[in-house]
Amino acid sequence: MVMSRRDLEISAIPTSIAQQKLVDLLSEASHKITLMFRDLELLLNKAEPEEKVLEKLRRNKNDIEELKKEIFSYISRVAVSLSYKDEWIRLASKISNIADKIMGIMYRFEQMRRREWGLPTIIIENMKNFAETLEEMSQSLYKAFININTEPSHTLDYCEKIEELERKLDERYRDLLFMIVESSLDTNAIIIAKDIADMLEELSDNIFYTTDDLRILVSGLI
Repeated sequence: MVMSRRDLEISAIPTSIAQQKLVDLLSEASHKITLMFRDLELLLNKAEPEEKVLEKLRRNKNDIEELKKEIFSYISRVAVSLSYKDEWIRLASKISNIADKIMGIMYRFEQMRRREWGLPTIIIENMKNFAETLEEMSQSLYKAFININTEPSHTLDYCEKIEELERKLDERYRDLLFMIVESSLDTNAIIIAKDIADMLEELSDNIFYTTDDLRILVSGLI
């Protein structure tokens, strides 16, 4: 394939400029993940109509997919001058997967509402606490991104914070599972509630997994 003049110019962009562009795009995507977690909290708190929350979630999910496409397109054009291409690609994919998982949780809550399967207050409260900590993890992820080029040591600090929060959620997940299994919910409702708990825990893992790629990126800057 013959490259256009514009593609040739882009491929010659210095590594530092190319990297900052990717940092900006991934920072924006991670910020939208934080907004999605806040919407999840709104749903659990019943602070806004469900349809309104779902619409905001779909909008942010679509925005993240567009950002992922832009990231992949940009990487394909600057690959010659870009270090750690695989890590940038994995980070974009992981953020997209996080958004997918949040939508999966919302879909299950929607199905429970349609079937009028209410969750006990104690389970809802624990899910709310879980979602709040996930939001805190996503905020740390955003801060880790924005510091990559300027204060890479701070990025490592935020990676440590993500790991610490992930360990706390491991314990909460086990407690939440026992609450669900020991509840008086219908068997089918228990299955979906356990599904939601599993996906919340997977979200914690998915955010945690980004720290490996972040550390590799930072290793070339310190």
